[in-house]
Amino acid sequence: MSDVGEEVVEGVNKGLRNLWRQEADLHQPKTGSYYPSMIGACLRKQYYAYSIGEVPDDGALAIFATGRGVHDAVADALDNSGVLKVEAREVEVSLPFGEAVLHGRIDLVVASLRGEKIAIEVKSTSRIPEEPFEHQVLQLQTYLHATGLGKGVLLYWDKRHGAKKGFVIEKERLSLEKLEHRVGALHKSLVSKEPPPREAFLENRLWECRYCSFLSTCKPFQIEGLETGPIAVYDLDNTLLDSRDRLRRSLRDIGLSEDTDLKRLSAEDRKRFWGIYLSEKHLGLDKPIGQYVEKLCSHSRNNVVIVTGRPERLRAATEQQLGRLNIPFRAMVMRRDDEYLSDRQVKLNWVENLLLTGYTVEECVSSYRDFMDAAKILSEKYRTGSTGSS
Repeated sequence: MSDVGEEVVEGVNKGLRNLWRQEADLHQPKTGSYYPSMIGACLRKQYYAYSIGEVPDDGALAIFATGRGVHDAVADALDNSGVLKVEAREVEVSLPFGEAVLHGRIDLVVASLRGEKIAIEVKSTSRIPEEPFEHQVLQLQTYLHATGLGKGVLLYWDKRHGAKKGFVIEKERLSLEKLEHRVGALHKSLVSKEPPPREAFLENRLWECRYCSFLSTCKPFQIEGLETGPIAVYDLDNTLLDSRDRLRRSLRDIGLSEDTDLKRLSAEDRKRFWGIYLSEKHLGLDKPIGQYVEKLCSHSRNNVVIVTGRPERLRAATEQQLGRLNIPFRAMVMRRDDEYLSDRQVKLNWVENLLLTGYTVEECVSSYRDFMDAAKILSEKYRTGSTGSS
């Protein structure tokens, strides 16, 4: 990069930080007064934001800038659509709950459609969800109750492909009761100086944890009783356990031959197959693979972490299965039930989560060479500090 190029990048970074600070100055932390836009987020994150303050990294600044840009673009587009009339792009709101209040100026498009005022909350995303995320619905419900509006639209904008989808949200009394509970829980934690539970982690919203500004403080991926140090990572299916019989039986169950190529399944057959294969129905067909199990047993049980693409709903059954087969381990990390990434990517994400927490992966064992090679590259990046994070 030339000197001029470096100056431009430095200028962008400094400018974003200045814009962040200007925004933060408008919402100075104060016990008893909480920012409405944050109340739907993880309570542990909010606790840290109010108690120790947030210092954004480059990733957080990028999300901040993208969100502002998309919000302004949507407001401009609606204003020039001839369909809706934009009446506000920012709104100051106040919603009291006993000793605490939700108060502040929020980015919210208020528009008039056929004589009715509606609130439009814009979310930029990498993938439009089939249903709106609950914490974002709660955020919009906060705005509806605070502004007195009866209806809103949660508008998702796919920042990669430009697709858009709007979910209509009606104001609900039940949401107000939930808000009162959350505000009360946050206020109690801040007054008592006792952090609330790691909400995002407990609800399996692991992507929030991974990109949270307080990741190093909260340490949601830390293995209980093992703060830092070397770990040995082992793959599960077709490494520790031979699951080919389960695969063949699952194919037979949907009326297909055992040698059917999974890549050629129709959408309907694929859904039926994975529904059976990733269930408890045929787990008993799995058999231990001696060479890998023996290798695992050569490690101390205390530092073995199993990574698997199996969904969380199979945790209890998988732990029982490993117990019956006398396969020891310290921890097991799994796919979220609503996660649709490839097995390889799910497992690599977990390896990176562990590296982010401060563990060193002394060995990664899998029958899949591409996964092992990628995990090794990740480990080396974190060892040398060349991850690109600030």
